[in-house]
Parts: sequence; C-alpha cells; structure tokens
Amino acid sequence: MKELIISIVPFVFIALSISVFVAERKLRKKELADTYMSEGMAIGMCLGVSLSALFNADMAISTSFGSFVGEIIGAFINKSTDKTEA
Repeated sequence: MKELIISIVPFVFIALSISVFVAERKLRKKELADTYMSEGMAIGMCLGVSLSALFNADMAISTSFGSFVGEIIGAFINKSTDKTEA
C-alpha cells in the first residue's frame, strides 16, 4: 500500500500544478502575465532534489513537491514592468 501511495503522489502534485497554472491564467483574464512562475518551478525543483538527497527521501515526491511550491510562489510575484535602459 505504501508503494502505491508513493507512486501516486507525484501525479497528484502534477495535477495541482496544472490547476494552479489554469487558475492563474483565468484570474488574469487570459492575458499573458509576466510572472516568475517558470523560474519558481525550476528553483523549487532544484531545492526538492537537494532536500531529497539530504534527507534520503523519495526523489520523485520531493521534486514534484518542490516544483509545485515554487510554481505557487512564482505565480504571485510579478516582474517589474518599468525597465530602465542603461
């Protein structure tokens, strides 16, 4: 039973990530939002892998959880729109 739960948990986080992506797009009324979502996912994935190695946890679960948390954090941080030229 434990192996079944461990194999299903990454897919749950993938479904949650897709729902966050869709909800974020609907909240912004389908306009292309300039957020740090992809950067947050990448950093979260890297942190998940490193924490997996540190605590000897399942890498699939920690990677998908890190990606999910990073996506949530990055989705709500807008990039600056006023870019100054040097």
